[in-house]
Formats: sequence, C-alpha cells, structure tokens
Amino acid sequence: MRLGFIGIFFLAIGLICGTANARNLPRRAMLGVQPIPASADQIAAAEKASGASYSGGVLIQQVSGLGNAARMGLQPGDVVLTLNGMPMPDPQALISRALKLRGGETVTIEFLRNDMIEERTAVLQALPPESFPKTKTKLAAVSYDGGQLRAILTLPERASQPPVIFYIQGYPCSSVEVQSPGHPIRHFIEDLSARGFATWRVEKPGIGDSVGPVACADSDFAYERAAFEAGYSALLKRQEIDPSRIYVFGHSLGGIHAPFLAQLDHAPKGLIVYGTAVKPWGDYLLDIVHYQGVSIGDATGSAYFEIAGAIKPALYHLFEEGASLNELAEQNADAHTAFCGYFDCEEDGFLSRSLAFWQELHDQNIAAAWGRVGRPVLALAGGTDVAIIDPRDTKFIVDVVNAEANTEATYIEVAGTNHFMGQVGDRETARRHRAIGTYNSIQYNYNSEIGAAVAAWIANLEATIQE
Repeated sequence: MRLGFIGIFFLAIGLICGTANARNLPRRAMLGVQPIPASADQIAAAEKASGASYSGGVLIQQVSGLGNAARMGLQPGDVVLTLNGMPMPDPQALISRALKLRGGETVTIEFLRNDMIEERTAVLQALPPESFPKTKTKLAAVSYDGGQLRAILTLPERASQPPVIFYIQGYPCSSVEVQSPGHPIRHFIEDLSARGFATWRVEKPGIGDSVGPVACADSDFAYERAAFEAGYSALLKRQEIDPSRIYVFGHSLGGIHAPFLAQLDHAPKGLIVYGTAVKPWGDYLLDIVHYQGVSIGDATGSAYFEIAGAIKPALYHLFEEGASLNELAEQNADAHTAFCGYFDCEEDGFLSRSLAFWQELHDQNIAAAWGRVGRPVLALAGGTDVAIIDPRDTKFIVDVVNAEANTEATYIEVAGTNHFMGQVGDRETARRHRAIGTYNSIQYNYNSEIGAAVAAWIANLEATIQE
C-alpha cells in the first residue's frame, strides 16, 4: 500500500444509543507481538520436530513487555503454529485471533523454538487502562446496534467540568486506546490534559474492547458515522463534563465525520480538524497517485503520471458507476490490475476497508456539510503533511464555512509537521530523512504547537462568547 490518506495506526498488537456499564464490556488482552510470515525452512523444521503437517506459521519479530506473550515466555525468533489448537498459517490469522482475546481467558500457544516444539498455557491478563500524568482515566461502554463500543474519558486532576475534546480517528480499523509511550495520539491526549482539557475517544465497531454484529472492516461509512454519533450522545450524558463545552477534533478521515456531528441536536460548541479532505474520494485517490509519491521522493512525476492514467478508468467504474471489484475486473482487467496493484485490494475492498465504505464516502457532499455547520471551526494543516497532498482542501473548508455557515472559521498551518502530528522539518528535510532511512525515527516527534493552537483557539472562543 502506498502512503494514502493515513489515519493513526498502532501496530503494537487494536441505531440505539446510550451509556452502558463499562464493567459489562470485558477488557481485551493484548498478545503483544510483531508477526511476520514464517519461512518454508521454519515450517519444515516444525513438521520434522512434531511429525505433524502445518499450512504455515508466524515468526515473532518482536515481543512487547506490555503483552501476554512476554508473560508466557515467548521470544523473538519463535514460530507460532497454533493458538488454542487453531492453525496460525499467517500473520493475519494470528492478528485476527488476537484481537478477540479477553482478560481471564485461558490460551495455549504451540510454537517452534530451536528446532523443538513447545507449548505454553496461561490465563490472560486484561490490558490495564491508559495512564497519564495528573489525569484520571475512566472506561465507558456505549450501546450501539445491539453491541457495545469502548469509550475512554480522560479528566485532568482537580478540574471541575472542564472543556472536553471528542477525538475522532482516521480510517484504519485500529484502536485509539494507546499504551505505547511514543504513540502520537498518546502525546496529544497528554498535552491536552496538561492544558486543562478532558478528552473522549470511542472505538470503532469491533475494535479494541468493542463488540457488535458488524466488524469495522465490513462496515460502510454511514454505519461508522452512526457509531460516532452514538458516542457523542453518550458523552452528552456524562456528569463529569459540561455538555455546553464539547469540541470535536477530527483527525484525518475523522475530519470528514466532524461536520455531520455538528448537525445533531445539542451540537458541539466548536469543530477542529487536522489533516482532512473535502473533495470526492475518487478524486482524492487520483491525487494520491499523481502527487504523493513525488512529494516523498519515491519516484519521478512522469512515472506516476503513467500509473495515474492506468488507474483512472478504475476510479470511474468504482466510484461513478458503483461497480464491484469483480465487475471492474470483467469490464477492464488492465485497470483492475493497476488499481489493485497500487491500493492493495482485498476480496471486497481495499486499504483494509470495504468497497462499500469508500463508495459511500465518495458520494458524501462534504463541502455542503461544512456549509451547514453553524459552529466555529479551527482548520489545521501540517506543513509537511503529504497525506493531504497540500493544504488546499483545509483552506477550502475555511472558505466554505466563512461564506455559507453563518459562523467563523480559522486556518492555521503548523510548519514542519506531518500527518501524525510529528515535527519532521520542511518537505525537503523530510525527503532527505526518507532517502537515508531515518524518517521513521522522527515521524512521531509530537509537535506541541498543535495542542497550543487548539488551547488558544478554545480559550479565545469561550472568552468571546462570555463577553
């Protein structure tokens, strides 16, 4: 997959509304491994050692000290073969099973180590809640479509009904509950708490502790948006916060959900977005192909222009005609090959979401939604955010709100900052880091100017309203 419209993705492995008892929603149990496919030689060694046949296996590259794998004694270099007797032929099988593990379950893992088969059995420990300095963390459960969504409320100590920021994440089906000390969301939440803000996050359906009839990867855009609406309705009922001081912060694709939440009853006091888009999704995908690779120094513009020409017919069939991926393959095999080669197609989707999700997103009139918000808006863009290609869409939000929405929008560009809120220098500096392989070491260096801009904008807004 190319860089794409990147949401925050934590690789550490994560309509009825209301608030349920958090204790009724079991806590997940983090396995805590980084898996890659096992080699043919490793599988052959396992079969020789056990006398059994295996369809594959998973090599453990890293083991997190926070997870149950470490407590069970698993080590880098082990090859996982089965989990509770179920074959683990590839990393996706292990990840899918690990996401369903809950604290208190008994798990047996069969693995190969030093050409010998071993087994370890343990009762899994539940993932502890996040902790932040001088901050209380409360877990909640939001009822939604016959299931429950995990919600997380953080409250700065000694604060009485502080302003609260509802953080809405980007497109990936990954958890917004973060334990890694270097994770950008964690830095952002910690920064906001230090500035006196409460925060509220809601997991997507089927992610983290959440349970329900539809998995995130299978949901469409409307289903996901309704889940966030249920989360917002639950936040309004929390006694710890003042419902008149709620702000929505939409990050990446979460910024597309933001203007729709502003049209609910008891709308938030203000909207903040960072690194989001407005144009139709198919148009955005074409921009990715045309410009993004060049922006990161991956290849020449002429090379991407040729790829874009091959992909363009696929975008028309998928997003204007509503074709399925199978229909695209039948109608234009070359376009299907080009599109899926670039955007990592799966059986019924791409970029790890369903095709229905992307098609429904393409059909949203996002600009019109911004024209109806009726609430003040702060639109932030990172100066080195290649995921949004350039800040024009962010500036367009401000233009639409100021012209149509009977309110005021403010644009701020955060210099030298990428899509992950990391301080990476200007675009040329970031390209040099990519070229020499050091970009990964700096891309999550959280830029506190984002928290400062949010805090100053909210303080000014609340002071203005009081006057």
